[in-house]
Amino acid sequence: MRMILADDEPVIIRGIQKLLDFEQLGIEIVGEYTDGKSAMKGILELKPELALLDISMPEMTGVDILKTCRRMGLDTKVIFISGFQEFEYARAAVQYGAVEYLLKPVIREELLRALEKCTHIAKDHTENFQPAQSGERPEAGDLMEGTTVYVKIFWQDDGNDQMRRLMEFSLQSFLEEYLSEQGIGEMIYRGKQTALRLKTTDEEECRDILKKLELLVQERYHQKLGFLVGNTEGAEGYLFFVEPSEDPVCFLKEESEEEWKRFMQLRERMIDSVVAQNEPMLEKQYEQYTRLLARIARGKKEDAYFYLCTLIRMLEERFHNLGLPGRNPDMRGLLEKGRACETYREMKAVYFELAAGYIHQLQSTVVGVENQDFLKAKAYIENHYDENLTLQVLADVVHMNQYYFSSFFKKNAGENFKEYLNRVRLQHSMALLMKTDMKAYEIAARVGFKDARNFSENFQRYYHETPNEFRKRRRDAAEES
Repeated sequence: MRMILADDEPVIIRGIQKLLDFEQLGIEIVGEYTDGKSAMKGILELKPELALLDISMPEMTGVDILKTCRRMGLDTKVIFISGFQEFEYARAAVQYGAVEYLLKPVIREELLRALEKCTHIAKDHTENFQPAQSGERPEAGDLMEGTTVYVKIFWQDDGNDQMRRLMEFSLQSFLEEYLSEQGIGEMIYRGKQTALRLKTTDEEECRDILKKLELLVQERYHQKLGFLVGNTEGAEGYLFFVEPSEDPVCFLKEESEEEWKRFMQLRERMIDSVVAQNEPMLEKQYEQYTRLLARIARGKKEDAYFYLCTLIRMLEERFHNLGLPGRNPDMRGLLEKGRACETYREMKAVYFELAAGYIHQLQSTVVGVENQDFLKAKAYIENHYDENLTLQVLADVVHMNQYYFSSFFKKNAGENFKEYLNRVRLQHSMALLMKTDMKAYEIAARVGFKDARNFSENFQRYYHETPNEFRKRRRDAAEES
């Protein structure tokens, strides 16, 4: 099987080559490229089965290459590599047909899993259910119709690995016998993962069966079980998010549009709670946020800690925008903290402590009612800059007389309210100019200016060039690099 590598940093290409013995895996590296255009040419000429591509390259991005391949009917399987700042973009690009995405620096085990997944697709088959260690177990093609249930053991003791393996084997045998005797299902195995296939597809009937099983296991083995119910491909990944609780049965469902909106709202509200120094509210919102995260991350541990890192990054940005001292976290280090977590409970605790740390930072630096009122006003502007903000609106937020608030704001900000508001709006407009193809009038409306002319005049006054000149200059610089 042939593969090409493409990254605008040669050191990344060399590092990937050293991670694995590709020859032993049956993979031949037939091309190495440092820009997207050359990589696309290599795909057309060499027709490799695999392509490991940086998401952000000069001449042509990884996504552009993938779209071109699909448009031309090429079968090359693509794995993306991305830095933290492009990670969400890389994740979204999977919808175009990428097999997987990896975060820099690439970790050996993750690269191996991605290549195995890619190889399976190239061979047009997926990993079948495998027989267990004793006796003949049903394989994927022999399974009865019904409901798949993945099983997770929450060990209640500190036994060694050998004892746990024996206990797990005994427990599996018990489950198999019970399902067979009752005529309600069978045991199945997917790789090393234990799963059940229940004959019924009724949700309430499934819940009753599994709760009874959980009680029987507690009585006989003094161990707790968790069950993940769902026929979705790759569902076993969700087991990481299953935690001990009063209800051991979790039904796997894709996130809805409403849940996604709620997830985004909770993230904003958590940031507001930190600025308001309300730790009990932050804790409550964080619990709701992390409950939604398993479905939002679609069973991927790496997506979960990415979203939690994004929360910390947004807190840092909010503190910067409010002129407050932040904590300057090392984002790569934060991602590594997530990777190192063995349980979801551990992961949640790690990132909550980081988020709550911003409250403690505030409490040690912000003192006095006046400073808190000014901080509250700045936070409100940051959250509502795209609305029709007036002095009266802000004065009402901090419960001041409008005329007193005007002098109060200028005294603390060093500029009047209108100048400060325009500067915040312009800062947000720069991101839209760099990352989107929106017209100037669309950006003006998005960030709160009354029209394109007003937006352009203010932009030129602050930055000494028009919005279009700024956009062209930044894009020219990106192409040259």
